[in-house]
Amino acid sequence: MDRDDIGIVPLSQAFSEAHIGDRQAEGMVFAGISPDTGKPLFVRPKDESLTMRWRKAINYAKFIKAHGKKRGTFRLPTPREMRMILDHHEKIPGLEITKKFEGPENYYWTSKQPPPDHYSSFVTAWAEHFMGRAYSDYWPTYDKSSVRLVCD
Repeated sequence: MDRDDIGIVPLSQAFSEAHIGDRQAEGMVFAGISPDTGKPLFVRPKDESLTMRWRKAINYAKFIKAHGKKRGTFRLPTPREMRMILDHHEKIPGLEITKKFEGPENYYWTSKQPPPDHYSSFVTAWAEHFMGRAYSDYWPTYDKSSVRLVCD
């Protein structure tokens, strides 16, 4: 694959040739093929600057306009997409991962809420923890967690 001297891959190249972590011309980072949509998935080049509550993260994603993308392009990843991103954290720049267990910065919001009949359906959303699958769970939406927006 042809890359310029700073690692930017021309958008005209097929994604079958792209590598996880490749920075696209508009600044987005290729994160792989979404396990949910089967489409190429791109992440913003770094985490959002502040941890935020889940509802704020959902609304923030709807209104942000960046990287040549229009409003409504960005979203929170699905749980499987976030797990894919975290599994490749060495290749995807800008993940603010620390080695301590506790703290909201170590959890990342996803788009998933529990089913309506779940006992906590109105106060939780799925969050992924960087240390492993065992720590992924419904997390109180009034707590703040890290946000990494994606687009297809």
